[in-house]
Order: sequence, then structure tokens, then C-alpha cells
Amino acid sequence: MRAHGLVPFALAFALGGCSGGGSSGAPVAPISGPVVPSTATFPLSFVIPNKTVQVTSTARAPRYASQGTASVAVYDGATLIYVANYAQATQFTTVYLKTGTTSVTSGSCVAGTSSQTCTVTIATTIGAHTFDVITYPVSQGTQSAPSLIRSPDDVGTIPTFAGVILAEGELSVTLVAGTNPGQTITPLGVADRANLGVSGLTLRLNGTGPLVGIIGTSYTINYTINDSSNAVSGGYQIVQPGDYDNGPVTIAETDGGNIVTMTPISQSTPPAATGPQSFSVTCQNNGTATITAAAKTKPNATYASGLTYSATNYPTGTIGSTTLQCVPNSATLPVTVQ
Repeated sequence: MRAHGLVPFALAFALGGCSGGGSSGAPVAPISGPVVPSTATFPLSFVIPNKTVQVTSTARAPRYASQGTASVAVYDGATLIYVANYAQATQFTTVYLKTGTTSVTSGSCVAGTSSQTCTVTIATTIGAHTFDVITYPVSQGTQSAPSLIRSPDDVGTIPTFAGVILAEGELSVTLVAGTNPGQTITPLGVADRANLGVSGLTLRLNGTGPLVGIIGTSYTINYTINDSSNAVSGGYQIVQPGDYDNGPVTIAETDGGNIVTMTPISQSTPPAATGPQSFSVTCQNNGTATITAAAKTKPNATYASGLTYSATNYPTGTIGSTTLQCVPNSATLPVTVQ
């Protein structure tokens, strides 16, 4: 019989700043199998920036972190093992702790200058694991859970997750006997909302009507791509490092009327710092153009955990739009469009 040892293992992931509005739901995990005694333990650590600080990883390139983080869920493969609500002042409030094959002891956070380093202790089997981290913009409740996915010995109950996912990520690691090196997971930001606005318009219909563009003139459209945080109007902007979890984000005229000409946007990587990005459109014909931003309704990565996604926990295809009304030039503006 092969002996199993205890495995100390540090796994860090960053949870920090972005934006968006949301519905509710959570990834749906397959039903787990029979409980097997755990044979390895290790501390799992993660860094939560106070505001917009990004944290590097020893295991992979760092990824997006949202300052709008209000709760976190951790999976070992397809099994939900930990759920907690987070606030900078009060740190973690445990909602759910798994027992059995993989179990979790709730942890605490140590405050730094610009972030908090938080640690929970996980007991699991020696060998290959995939740990998933999913963050949400709202606190989670404690609803009842089906008995097939919750042991009577588990602490708390699996919540009915609220809020469109802020970010998610996965780390594959093989645990060996003895002390394992520390790792870091910082999830990829999920594009949930696009804020678009036209600048440079100065003329109005009939002097008091809406601002309009003039055929033959180019205008600038500013935009930001945000996550699902509701903490501020319009949400928190997603920035590097890391790509969008559901990119590319595309922006194009969608009414098919050729009202404006523009070069369509296809953007897989967020900007390096916060602040609006921009592109130009030119009024081509009389009418109102609709310019729409869209993203994928599921992540690009095929996560080993086998989690699945629906509109309840992931953005729909359209994440924002704006319009531009174009009118003919006239020597005696304002003009009237019938």
C-alpha cells in the first residue's frame, strides 16, 4: 500500500478593480462522487487589492482583479469548497465550507499598504488538482442546498449565487508530499458592460433638439469596457494584465443602414491603465446609426473543472450601445429631419 503524506501548499490569487451591472446565478458544477478521506493539507493564500492594485503570480501571468469584489467562491475541480463574503474592514464572513474529500478551514487576512493577503487552509488528496476562483460583485446569502452536493458535515449551505461573475481563473497543480511552493491565481475579467459616448457634437436640430452629426464629418466615440460591479455608476473598468475572459469585445455599427462608416473594433486585451479608449466614425448618410458593443456569453478557456455557464451568471452578448444621428449639411443650421 502506498503511503500518503500531508502537503503544505500556498496558493495565492488576486481579487481587485473593474465594472458592470448584473443578474444572478453561479456556474453549475457536476454532482461530485463519493467522499474519500483527505490525505493532504495546505494553506491557500490570495491577495485582495484595496483599490486597483494588481498582484503578480508565481504560477502564471497575473490577471485581472476587481476592487468591486464582495464575495469569492473556490472550487477544487468541479466541487465547490469555499464561499465567503468580503469587505476590506471586516475581511471574510464564511458562507460555506466543504468537508469530505476536500475540506476547508476559513482563514483571515493580513493588511498591507495597498492590499490584504488572505489565507484559508485546504485539506485534499495528494496528486493533480485544478483550483478555480470566481469572484462576485455582491455578497452571497445562505440558501438551502441539495443533499447530493452537500454533506451534513459541511459548514453553512451552498448559496444561490447572486451577481454576474466579476472574474474567474483556474490553476492546475500537482500536490506532492512535503512543502509545495506557493502559487498565485488572479482571475480574468469578464466584460459585462460597455460605456460609449460620442464627443465633438456641437449642433442641435431646430436649435433645441438633440445633438446631431453632419454628413461628411468625423466624430470620436469614447468607450470603456467594465465588469459587473455595481459600486459606481457605469462600473469598474477592466484593465491589464490579462485578456478579457470572454473576449474579444467587438464594437460595430449594427443597424445595417450605412449611416456611418467606421473601422469595426475587435479587442481581446484590456488597456494597460484606466481611462477611455476611442475610435472615429464618419457620418455618411441621413439617419440614426446604432453602434453596439458585444462580448462572448461564455469564457474562452475550457476550464478543467467542467463548470458550465448560462445567462444567469454570465453576460449576454450585447454589453452596450450608443446612437449617432446624422443630418445633411446646411448653410442655415439648424435643420429639420422628417
